[in-house]
Amino acid sequence: MKVPHKIFVRIKKLMLHEESAREIGSIEEAKAFAAEVHRMLVAHKLSAEDVPLGAQKIEIGETRYEPDDWGQRRMKQRSSWQMKLANSIARAHLCRLLVPYKSNAVIFVGERSDRECAVYVFAKLVHVCERICQKKYREARREGINTRGFMTSFYHGFSDAVSERVRAQIIKSRGDIEKGSTSALVRMDASRKARDDYMSGFGTYRGGDDHKVNHAGRAEGSLAGSNADLRADGIESDKNNWALEEGSA
Repeated sequence: MKVPHKIFVRIKKLMLHEESAREIGSIEEAKAFAAEVHRMLVAHKLSAEDVPLGAQKIEIGETRYEPDDWGQRRMKQRSSWQMKLANSIARAHLCRLLVPYKSNAVIFVGERSDRECAVYVFAKLVHVCERICQKKYREARREGINTRGFMTSFYHGFSDAVSERVRAQIIKSRGDIEKGSTSALVRMDASRKARDDYMSGFGTYRGGDDHKVNHAGRAEGSLAGSNADLRADGIESDKNNWALEEGSA
């Protein structure tokens, strides 16, 4: 059965009341509004993304990561560990990923601020991962450790560790939003739907990571990925410097 327009209007008004209450610090009142929004959504079998956002317009676009722009190595083939890392960073920044053919460039799809942050964090992590990997590889050789497959295993250990952190972060963030602002949840779900609609005409990249594991390399990569900074701090101030300076990042 079609839900009457007045129900959507009522829910939207409640969401605006909730936002206003939070802005003035009336948390209990905001929670009451949020609870009523939730009750109405359930009663009318609606999801948060079904509620119109009114004047808020979601514009989805593309921002391309080009290795050359960040002082990084361009390849004529896809890099499975970089694709895995890029996909994790895309999800962390409310983006989707497009993967060009025969290239290690990637394209982040989402709202402008989200995709720009995603490109920055991805480029930074690629730089950090490769730099630490080279250092650990040299140390392993000096110590007489088997280094066959060390670097490949390091890269995959790093990207897997970051992926696990991102997965946990997304679950926590979603839970925090659901406990907090209903309008923020609606906005997030509407943005996700807009991204999905944008991506509906594209295929899905399913890369593989088959390689013989070097356990020492993987352990070092996993440790580095577990400690890597996933924030976009400094996106305006140093994005043209850290990728070129060995002492930065």
